[in-house]
Amino acid sequence: MRSTLASIAIALLAACGSSNSGKTPDGNAGGDGGGGDGSRGGPATVTVTLVNHPDTPATFSFVAAYQDGGGAWQAAPAPTVDAYTFTINSAAWGFAWTCIPTVAGGTKRVVLAYFSTGEKTALTETVPAECTDRLGTPVRLSGTVTNLPLVTQGGMTYVAYFADRKAVVSSGMVPGTGAFNMEVLPGTHDLVVGAVATTGGTGGGGSVDIKSAAIVRGVAVTGTTTAPAVDFSTAGNTNATVTVTADAGATVGAATTLYSAGATNVAFSAANLAPYESDGLGSAATIAGDVYDQAIAVSENGASAVVESWTTAIQAQTYVAPAALGGATASVPTSAPYPEIETTWNAYSNANGYVWDAQQSGVAVSATAAIEWTAVLGPGYTGASPKFQMPDLSGLTGWKAGWQFEAGTDVAGSVMAQTSSGGLGDFPAAPPAPAGTTRAFASSGWTVTP
Repeated sequence: MRSTLASIAIALLAACGSSNSGKTPDGNAGGDGGGGDGSRGGPATVTVTLVNHPDTPATFSFVAAYQDGGGAWQAAPAPTVDAYTFTINSAAWGFAWTCIPTVAGGTKRVVLAYFSTGEKTALTETVPAECTDRLGTPVRLSGTVTNLPLVTQGGMTYVAYFADRKAVVSSGMVPGTGAFNMEVLPGTHDLVVGAVATTGGTGGGGSVDIKSAAIVRGVAVTGTTTAPAVDFSTAGNTNATVTVTADAGATVGAATTLYSAGATNVAFSAANLAPYESDGLGSAATIAGDVYDQAIAVSENGASAVVESWTTAIQAQTYVAPAALGGATASVPTSAPYPEIETTWNAYSNANGYVWDAQQSGVAVSATAAIEWTAVLGPGYTGASPKFQMPDLSGLTGWKAGWQFEAGTDVAGSVMAQTSSGGLGDFPAAPPAPAGTTRAFASSGWTVTP
């Protein structure tokens, strides 16, 4: 069950995208535009893979484009399945894709990426479900749970998880049994049933922890499916303490998420009030390929930090705050053809990259839908004096005014620096990470009115 910490961590990590103004030499918005190894580059083949690229791009106003150094933005060549491949003759490159979801209230997105050819010539991103027609039609998955405890502690709920979906297990007609139904996408994944304990607290705080869980591996769903019965007598749990020391005014969250070998994601524990704990499957139920993200998030005075430890076995954690990211300031140097926000910030030691994010929402925004621009920036691209300015994409075929921030309404944004034991290859960060990986994210917020 998604809980308080999971939402905190997601909010702190939500910035994931990319962009650059293209108004300085080699299209570089801040640094020297050279490679991370100091090279200036020559002709390079760049491949950007957009997993779940829509089969009918026009449905989502889906536009893909690239920039060769400081040259004009141009339409990306047709993809081979999900992969766009193009030649770059400069020392840096940019890529952009856009989306206007068909669902009511969906966020209108502009997502960009900028790197020097010396640091990265291949990038993979996943298109969200609201921007693609590739995920298929949901089907019904149902099942039963046997040997449920007849007496449970207060606040306990049983929940079934499959892939990224979940459903509450209802009590069956026979004592000790339960049943669930959920809409899922076809595929083969692990089925997890957990006993979820919710603890309340003052000010909306509290925790959600799976105190025990049973798992059935490799449940195949091709159409309406009845899963094998889950025997809850096999349920187990591993847990460990999480120690967080922070200022009294800070917002703190701690969460543990399982990414199972069968690609099912389960938020095993999440809390924004001490005491914190980390929970997982019983040790006997764990197999090769299971990995946990043990995350701690701390936010205070417009700045935030998240640390992640990826492990195959639940371990005790002690929060060690990463260095703060300072100096994030935003301005609007031009409003033609639309407001272009520029942000500067301090260089971050050993950064694998930066994520710049800006969002505008509210009734003043066209069609009342939120607008979000995100930019992923390589450290070799930004250089020693990082800055970023939104690019002018209005000349692209298919460009729509709905992606443009409106004047007079606040835009809330952030800059996030990432460090990782996985190096530049682990940027931009995506789950799951290999066991043993440690990541840290430091963010600084800003607000500007176009």
